[in-house]
Amino acid sequence: MKQTPMLQQYLELKRQVEDALLLYRLGDFYELFFEDAELAAPILGIVLTKRRHNEEVSSPMCGIPHHAVASYVGKLLDAGLKVAIAEQVEDPAKAGGLVRRAVIRVLTPGTVTEPELLGDGERRWIAALCDVGSEVAVAFLEAASGDFGGSSCASRREARDLLAQLRPREILLPQGSPVDGFAGADVGSPVVTVRPAPWFEAARGEGLLRQVLGVGSLRAFDLEPTEHLVGAAGALVEYVRTSQGELPRHVRTFDRRRRGGELVLDGAARLARPAPGRRRSRGGAPRRGCGAGGRSRTPRHAERAGEAGRRLGARGRASGPSAGPPRRAGGSAFRACGGSRGGRRARCFVEPAPGGAGSTG
Repeated sequence: MKQTPMLQQYLELKRQVEDALLLYRLGDFYELFFEDAELAAPILGIVLTKRRHNEEVSSPMCGIPHHAVASYVGKLLDAGLKVAIAEQVEDPAKAGGLVRRAVIRVLTPGTVTEPELLGDGERRWIAALCDVGSEVAVAFLEAASGDFGGSSCASRREARDLLAQLRPREILLPQGSPVDGFAGADVGSPVVTVRPAPWFEAARGEGLLRQVLGVGSLRAFDLEPTEHLVGAAGALVEYVRTSQGELPRHVRTFDRRRRGGELVLDGAARLARPAPGRRRSRGGAPRRGCGAGGRSRTPRHAERAGEAGRRLGARGRASGPSAGPPRRAGGSAFRACGGSRGGRRARCFVEPAPGGAGSTG
């Protein structure tokens, strides 16, 4: 297949996020191509068109304006899809050709931290499981607040009961692990994400958890370095790091849930732990808090969500053809959430497109 420079760049970025829809920035629009466009268009209620890349290649295409990207992304996440944001990370005036782009953020149903993508008081849990036969380790994280915990369950039934309390939006499993029993309607029909088995190794998890929690030993959180729960918790941290471009900064404690429902907390967590309360679901009906999944939206939760919102930054306004010189990425709703994948923060630029969705930048 003959490839134009833009098509080659798009395909290279798409290979980095094969299980996500890629929103590729072109001027004032985010464009989707090929199968991504065919999948997204009916969900978003937008027109599916076609782009001719060269005399040999054309592709289905649809686009969304950058200033309204959050509302469109919310619809895709609610449909159980993952979304990757590819921004311009080079000054167009200095590019000397095709503007370089990079995936700066991957949004998934279970790792949303942006206030405009969350309902009032909404709690979105993501869980990671290590099923080792005689034991099922379940780690859980609420990415917006940083509430982090887990349990070593004696059976798949016990693990399923815990998931039914949490009703996670997403479940993380190691490659080769059975999915049956963990993703049914009684646990909320979560999106199942599979990642390499080494992500769930306890040795790897210990290093990540010590780094995130800022401790020299995990025993302060009643965790043994070699247990499977450490591996499951480490997989969650790695997943957040790869989707947001950096380690979560607001995760400061780990709540161990012992069999029977009780939690084992470190001293700081005991002082800061909020009391259970009522919360309002996205649909508007009040729900009673229950266990790990039912704490109300507390000042601590609001503070951490606000921190995430400040990292997000204000969404920019649409720029017309008469816009001035290229500017930093004020036009991206997700400009400050990650940076380049791998931990380095990207500098994003917006290049006004005289032709709107038809820009070739």
